Amino acid sequence: MSEREYLAPTVALLKRDAVESSALRSYGYEPATQTLDVEFTPPADADPEQGGAVWRYVGVPPEEVEALAVGESVGRAWGLMRKRLADLGITGMQVAGPLPKKRKAVGA
Repeated sequence: MSEREYLAPTVALLKRDAVESSALRSYGYEPATQTLDVEFTPPADADPEQGGAVWRYVGVPPEEVEALAVGESVGRAWGLMRKRLADLGITGMQVAGPLPKKRKAVGA
């Protein structure tokens, strides 16, 4: 079992479908609210049963999500999509999963 702490879901998570990717584990989309939940592949030191970090993006146009479904590489499609979302001013927020490791302060 990993010593990593986990963030319990702070909101109701969307139903997600598993994908074959080294970057993403699953994603789910709610068209009515244009909400996208993305579960990333767990870090190597995490308990695989716990899953990866889940991030939520709100205001995601449906055509952006379609690129994940039809792309040859889900990871590559996600990388391009993330850049387009940033250009639209859409940022994500972690809502569940392992918390990042604490980093030592520079010079500490």
